[in-house]
Amino acid sequence: MKSLLEAIHALQDQVDILGKSLKEVIPQPSPKPPPSQQAQYIVLHQVFCDQSDHCHNKAVYEDAPRYDVGSGWGFNDILKGQVPIFNVGTYLSQRSAIHFVVFKEYSCVADNLKTKEREIHSAESISERQERLWLVSRPLREATRMVAKFKPGNQSAMLANIEQMDAPYNFFFHHHQRFSELATAERAVAGSSYRDGLESLLSFLDHNYGAEYKGAKAMFDQGRVSTVHLNKLFRPGQIVVATHQKTGQLRAGILDDCRLTITGGVVLRGWSWNYDGKQLRRATWSGAIDAIAKNCPIIDLAIYPLDFASDETKAALEDRGARFWRARHGQYVSYNRRDEKDGHYTVTRLMVDVPTYFQLHACDSVKVFGDDEAFTSDPGGSSYESSVYDDWPVSIDNSQAQIRREMLMLLPPNTVGYDMHQKKWGQFSLVIAKHPVPPLSLLTNQVAVSVDDFSDMVWGQHSIDKLFLDRKKKDILLGFVGSRKTTTVEYGPHVVDLIKGKEELLIIHLHGPPGAGKTIAEDAERPLFTIHSGHMGMNLEEIEAYLDSVLQLANKWDCVLLVNEADAFLGARDEGDFRNAAVMSVFLRFITQASGIVVLSTSRVATLDQTFQSHINFSITLGDLTRENRRQIWDNLLVKLIGNYYEDDYKETLDELAAKNMSGRQIRNAVARAFALARHQGDMLKTEHIFEAMAV
Repeated sequence: MKSLLEAIHALQDQVDILGKSLKEVIPQPSPKPPPSQQAQYIVLHQVFCDQSDHCHNKAVYEDAPRYDVGSGWGFNDILKGQVPIFNVGTYLSQRSAIHFVVFKEYSCVADNLKTKEREIHSAESISERQERLWLVSRPLREATRMVAKFKPGNQSAMLANIEQMDAPYNFFFHHHQRFSELATAERAVAGSSYRDGLESLLSFLDHNYGAEYKGAKAMFDQGRVSTVHLNKLFRPGQIVVATHQKTGQLRAGILDDCRLTITGGVVLRGWSWNYDGKQLRRATWSGAIDAIAKNCPIIDLAIYPLDFASDETKAALEDRGARFWRARHGQYVSYNRRDEKDGHYTVTRLMVDVPTYFQLHACDSVKVFGDDEAFTSDPGGSSYESSVYDDWPVSIDNSQAQIRREMLMLLPPNTVGYDMHQKKWGQFSLVIAKHPVPPLSLLTNQVAVSVDDFSDMVWGQHSIDKLFLDRKKKDILLGFVGSRKTTTVEYGPHVVDLIKGKEELLIIHLHGPPGAGKTIAEDAERPLFTIHSGHMGMNLEEIEAYLDSVLQLANKWDCVLLVNEADAFLGARDEGDFRNAAVMSVFLRFITQASGIVVLSTSRVATLDQTFQSHINFSITLGDLTRENRRQIWDNLLVKLIGNYYEDDYKETLDELAAKNMSGRQIRNAVARAFALARHQGDMLKTEHIFEAMAV
């Protein structure tokens, strides 16, 4: 019986609606609006209802709806108007003088359930301010597109080609001045088709939202924002800035979309540049800002427009971008590596070379954002749609010598570097990934270098002069190495070309205390690639594979190749020692295929195999350090630490330090141990720390 009564009620309700709207069902001439109302807008009313038996979800009325008390037959009362509009398109076509429609929205019964279908059709649900505006007339739509700096609105859920916007109409907030200027210009144009629609629209906005717009602008001019005006702060196409919560690292991106959340915050989506070694490509990101308890400085937000950033922030973004772009083909840099445990920095040298990295690793590109940052990489996000409002390139080839200032700000904050000391492709933050992103455990060797922390290389001056050699040997070594700094060597009026297919190979044999190989590389202004016997493996195949990989990188980067303990491979062999003969053959091929400078270092005066001796250009014996040599090394090291790290007057103890029979490397290691000890104790480096470290 109950279901029958419900059915009868529903039928009676429909009859009632049809009876009241008979003039809409039976076609009849549409009354012509009076001349005074030729340019106008109308207000319609739309009801949203999740109660299925009410049968009026998204119903539109001419009049404001009211609850029909008792119409629910014991259930929820029905919210409805007296003059329904069954076809909005037909209704508007009969009123050609209308330029735009304002929809007041109402909720009859809401269950607040979130379903996939409702998310897809979110434009069909009630808006935040319960008011929407449709741009109806062609002249007003054309005028809107003329002034628009970004997409005016979303397509209407009821009518195609009709753009709708939700109150408080942030599009008009950002374009109010441009609309006003166009309206002023059109007043002077006789018979303008734009004038009436523009003036009607501006009148509506000024009357209903003028105070709100002025309040927002005044607050923004003071560099502050509140929850009410939070989404007015952002507009599609602008550059926004975020700061990493843990490291303070800056990054910038282009904003595509800003949407309110039910809690009063905003969700933002956009894109920034990724680099794959060949070109910059767009990569999507997303971020969120929570609701603000009270008005706060704009720059305190997790993400904020670049327009409000300080000149210092803008300069930092531009400078970092310029450094990234200079290194896009590969660059040897000095890197300040931060120890995550104690926060201290150590300086190392890296070869930043993204193209080579991606030749060796099957990765997509250098990701801009990480998972714990204000900006989060969004692998599932759609790319920014190309439109008349998007004047940014889709990609930028790395052959482009210069890019404009705004582009530099958008470049990735991280890049890929090879640590020349640890022989690893970086060991810093995990932001390199395939697409889609795999678990972090799979990315342990795919890591990135912060561009903020590297700087152009500053080479040591006259490094070879610091070697403890007689003058004649220094001059010969300087002559050999100095010629490698340029591609040509001038001899009076003649120029000898050193590049004939490849650079002439220089092989230097050093035997004695270690350290000279680094000095030669410094004077040649080239990266140093050191090879130790322990890196190569035990069998012939491992040795050959390792040397091939070294050769690939060293030749590409014009490195000085330093082979430590070379006598282990190239020393005189016994007759019938076939294994060593095979290893020497591999090693000989490796060295002769190298380009530039190869330094063979042995810790003792060793007799190299006869097969190899003819390939050596210059052989140097480095004797043990004298007391004066050691004093000079101590002085050179400690003078760099005075002030910032070292507080004692070390000059008084130089003689005592120099009395210890130590090599240059042992002295440097002792200072490093002393520095670690002082840091552990939270103290400046003192002479007592050095003596404690030497005793270990």
